[in-house]
Amino acid sequence: MRGFNRYAVLSVAVTVVMLLSGILAEAYMSPGRDGGFMMKRLLRGLDLSAQEEQQIKAIVQEHQSDLRAGRVAVLQARLNLLTASTGASFDASAVQSAYGILSEAQGRLTMLRAETFSQVMAVLTPEQQSTVRDRLTRVNQRLQKGIGRLESKAGATPQSNP
Repeated sequence: MRGFNRYAVLSVAVTVVMLLSGILAEAYMSPGRDGGFMMKRLLRGLDLSAQEEQQIKAIVQEHQSDLRAGRVAVLQARLNLLTASTGASFDASAVQSAYGILSEAQGRLTMLRAETFSQVMAVLTPEQQSTVRDRLTRVNQRLQKGIGRLESKAGATPQSNP
C-alpha cells in the first residue's frame, strides 16, 4: 500500500464501522416503541398506579409518530453520511454537509425524547422521580467510567464534567 498512510486507512475503517454500528444501533434500539426501551428500564419496578400507567401510555402514544419520524430522519442522515464518507473520491464539503444534516436530525430527536421524558416525569410521584433520577445517575456514572477508560487508552487527560 505504497502512498497510503496506514493510520489514514485505519481511520477510515474505524469511521465506517462506527457509522454502520450507529445505524444498526438506532434501527434496533427499541423494538416495538420508539424510545421505549430506555423509558421502560427507568420505570421498571416503580409500582405505577393504573392511572399513572394510562397517563404515561397516552404521553408516549402522543409522541410516537414524531419519534418514529425522527428516528427515520436520523437513520437516513447516517446513511447519507456513510455514503459521503466512503465515496470513490473524498469531498470534504459533502461529508461536512451530511454531518450537519445528521447533527440537526439528532438534535430534533433528542429534543423530542427530552420533552417526552419531562412529561412522563411530571406524572410520577416525588418518590418515583427520585428512583428514576438515581437510575439516571448510575447510567451517568457508567458513561463517565467508559469515557475515563477511553481517555486513558488514548493518552488524553480526563476532563471533568461540570
